[in-house]
Amino acid sequence: MERLGGGTAGGPSAPGLVLLGAKDITRAPQVFAFHGEEIVISREPPRGGCPVAQTSVSGRHARIVRAGGGWRIEDLSSRNGTFVDGSRVGNGAELRHGAEIRIGDTLFKFVAAAIEDYLPYSLDGALPVASERLSSAVPELVGGLQMDRIAAEIATAAPTDLSVLVLGETGTGKEVVARALHRLR
Repeated sequence: MERLGGGTAGGPSAPGLVLLGAKDITRAPQVFAFHGEEIVISREPPRGGCPVAQTSVSGRHARIVRAGGGWRIEDLSSRNGTFVDGSRVGNGAELRHGAEIRIGDTLFKFVAAAIEDYLPYSLDGALPVASERLSSAVPELVGGLQMDRIAAEIATAAPTDLSVLVLGETGTGKEVVARALHRLR
């Protein structure tokens, strides 16, 4: 399966969509970079658009367009609807970084910039090789790009004389972070 949808990437710091879930993850792009001013999301591969080959996705389901300095999404009279952060989209909704977009029963996250950072990570749980990861300083932290970003911050803070306060709910891995900070000192 192609890791980056839509042909060539939109360039450095391109916006795009990251797949969060689908009935059949092999029939939806895991990462789709925006490479134009308008992206049509549909069941069949549209020219310059995002193909999501799921039965719950309409022939022409939704459109994402550049609007001023940001992006908007509009439903194209789809049969199962388009939702942003749980709210149904009618004539359009602004997209903010991190917004969850549901197209039929397929769920994406909108990334406002640097979509290429998500390329090494796969929804099936496969980890990228160490050379593709942002940081492999704390291999116990597993979970994709965000965990690799946390590992990189740990590796940056550990050798300094700064005090580090680790906060989080029970079971979030505070002990793993504390051990890594001491190990990397």
